[in-house]
Amino acid sequence: HVHLIKLLFEVFQITDINRNLQSTVASILYRLLKKEQYISPGALQAAGLTLTLPWRPFREIILTAFFPKLRNSETPSSSFAGNLSRLIKFARLYFPPEATEEILLAHTPGLCPHDDSLFRNSLLLCLLLPTHRGTPAASGPRFIGWVDDMIGVWKWFEHASDWDGLWLSLLLRAAQ
Repeated sequence: HVHLIKLLFEVFQITDINRNLQSTVASILYRLLKKEQYISPGALQAAGLTLTLPWRPFREIILTAFFPKLRNSETPSSSFAGNLSRLIKFARLYFPPEATEEILLAHTPGLCPHDDSLFRNSLLLCLLLPTHRGTPAASGPRFIGWVDDMIGVWKWFEHASDWDGLWLSLLLRAAQ
């Protein structure tokens, strides 16, 4: 199970892959990661295996798919967005311990109400920040320290119900 996840993750992050194929691979990966009985920490330890997924490939895929450099780029389908979102939800559980700090360092400098990258960085933080307690990435001194900062940033998004949903989702995950 773990070896299949690792192999499919390599396919998923191929830069020139067709979006439909990437969406299909994301859907399969999501379903594999969802089966906790095969990849729980206890099951992995008993089998002598580890599963760590890097967060940076997800960021690169989000940036190239949803924030392309060319204005005439193809808009990703809603099924691709849904599959990617579901995959990230379960993949966050397997981010390395340093992921929280790296994500914050990479994306909090762009959190300024006068910066063009505010929405992009907000989206990346809301999607990628690991919040599941008991996982390596959601422990350590920096884990809860960012919550107050994010509440402050959220206040900048007045009358933006779509963004309210993203920020609420992130804070709900952190509170659980």
